[in-house]
Amino acid sequence: MRSSEIFREYIWLVRTIWQAGRITLEEISNRWENCSLSDGKSLSRSTFNRHREAIERIFDLQIECDRHSGNAYYIANADVIDSDSTANWLASSLSVSNLISESREIQNRIMLEQVPYGGETLQFIIDAMKNNHIVEIEYQSYGKPSKQYTLEPYCIRLFRQRWYLLGHYDNKFRIFSFDRITRISITNQKFILKESFDCGKFFSEFFGVMTDLRVKPQKVILRAYGLERYYLRDLPLHHSQKIISETDKTIDFELYIRPTTDFLATIFSRTGWVEIIYPIELKELLLDWAKKMMTRISGDSTTLPQWE
Repeated sequence: MRSSEIFREYIWLVRTIWQAGRITLEEISNRWENCSLSDGKSLSRSTFNRHREAIERIFDLQIECDRHSGNAYYIANADVIDSDSTANWLASSLSVSNLISESREIQNRIMLEQVPYGGETLQFIIDAMKNNHIVEIEYQSYGKPSKQYTLEPYCIRLFRQRWYLLGHYDNKFRIFSFDRITRISITNQKFILKESFDCGKFFSEFFGVMTDLRVKPQKVILRAYGLERYYLRDLPLHHSQKIISETDKTIDFELYIRPTTDFLATIFSRTGWVEIIYPIELKELLLDWAKKMMTRISGDSTTLPQWE
């Protein structure tokens, strides 16, 4: 059997158990026989157990059996599926792929966003990270001459359809976009990854991939109007976001975040539906952006703030 087909079976099994909550092997086998992947064949216990082991090894998902509840199977660490983890992303992506491949008759009616593969750059960086090897890159920032960097690859992040590398050099961190790395090579020199480093914790106070540590974390209160309040409620801008007050026309959200330029630009793009209530200096900053935008539209060369 091809590896792609086996992976589809893994994802089907995870999805079936997760959606059921608790389910017996007999029930799993019955559902398996009725899905397009099985060709009408039953799911043997030996195959099920092999799949269980592979799923734990690949996705870090533990399928356990509750002997006191009719030998029902369940995902013991289901919180991994809901977390912002590699396993979650991989399982979700492959699950969507499964659903679409099982619906070939309507594939021309399903539109997806393109996620970049990353090519050789992704492979190079992953290989370097596995062995803690320093890499050398040539980087072409927008509007600037290309520059050479020798850095320690700490982690990789996918954000808004782009791959990014968090590199450490000269005792500081910097983000590098894959699509601006024009050359990369792995050196024989190794580095020691800081034991205290946690990728999720590093990015936890940031909105996206702008990681300016000079911007201090603070409480930010947003007010959303009309239908936008529901969009913002159902798709939070940040994990710290919570509702603090609500009327029949507005919802106020509180976030604890470093208000970097990419965060402010996102709020600015929703002007008219979302506004900053606190702190007032951030609200005034966006008002200044709006004035500069109107000046530019009227023919002046003044531009909005620049960033890489």
